Amino acid sequence: MEHWSRKHDRCANCGTTRRRHRAKGYCSLCYALHRQLSQVRAWDFAKPETLVKYPRESMFWRRDVFDQLKAGYIEQIEERLGQLRVREAMLDGPIEGIDLEFQLERIAALAGLRGRAIYNNLANHIHEAFRPGQRLEIYRLLSRIEENLPWIGVDYGRIWDPSRRRR
Repeated sequence: MEHWSRKHDRCANCGTTRRRHRAKGYCSLCYALHRQLSQVRAWDFAKPETLVKYPRESMFWRRDVFDQLKAGYIEQIEERLGQLRVREAMLDGPIEGIDLEFQLERIAALAGLRGRAIYNNLANHIHEAFRPGQRLEIYRLLSRIEENLPWIGVDYGRIWDPSRRRR
């Protein structure tokens, strides 16, 4: 059996073999996130040397702010790693109309459309208009667009505004 890397058959997070192995069993997308997550988990307010990539502005140097920021970083990085796992699992199909509706909405949001659900309630139409193989191919193409857009990183607004949290 041909291996994806010397020690791993696929990415330890998302399970892909489509992207190149980067390091420690992770693909090029997952490795950077995994590394950042490890750094954030190691943050210790009492040990400034552990605060790799921690904001340097004085407003962040209070214990209560630190705790909230660290928890928010961890939550959002874990969420992103989970999204990559889900997307990769879905690439094998089957894809339903609702999957494409959600994918179109995500792409529209990434393109800058805010507050306008232009693909809302199209799941049945999409499901009936395209055969299973066609739905899967469309999903793969849209996923390729989405995964090649750079992740903007942690959204501070979601950390400070409870109404914007996803959980």
